[in-house]
Amino acid sequence: MKKIIYLFSALLIVSCGSDDGGNAETALLTVSDGNQEVKLNTILGIYEQDCYNLLTGQSIVNAPRLEGFDEEDFGGYIDFTFNQEAYPMTSGTYLKTNFCTSDPNELDLVFPELYLFGDGDIFFEESGLFEISSGTLIISNITEDKITLSFEGEFDFHNLLGNYLGTVNCTFDSNNTNYEDFYN
Repeated sequence: MKKIIYLFSALLIVSCGSDDGGNAETALLTVSDGNQEVKLNTILGIYEQDCYNLLTGQSIVNAPRLEGFDEEDFGGYIDFTFNQEAYPMTSGTYLKTNFCTSDPNELDLVFPELYLFGDGDIFFEESGLFEISSGTLIISNITEDKITLSFEGEFDFHNLLGNYLGTVNCTFDSNNTNYEDFYN
């Protein structure tokens, strides 16, 4: 009888322990093209992003960038560059833009970027770059060190010559996930 009680106690402790840790420490990045899917657990941080004028090569502004990076397998990452004036970040809906912006009238825009290591050969036969085509980021809660967010978007994939090869769907979700703020 004691063995059964000990076994039940051990199972109860394991069950309770697994509820607290798993989701709170990482965010989930999921990328798919309809045929295959990649899931990456990512850690979160806020960093400084240098934005450049493409014509002059000069730095326009240093802006806050929220990054989810797959530290365990180094499979890739997603990042979101915000308007410099949008810091400190708050809850809200952020629409995608294709460039960094410092316009104080565009505080609700965010520039998402997706990187998967192994280049495009995860989904496509050639190396290349992902370019955002549509997407919305919703931050539902943010505190000094935790964030709850969801992102849904599409990225077009182009090979190194600029030829379009296809589109991938992307979701990024965190539920009260820890993050570190390195922007200050």
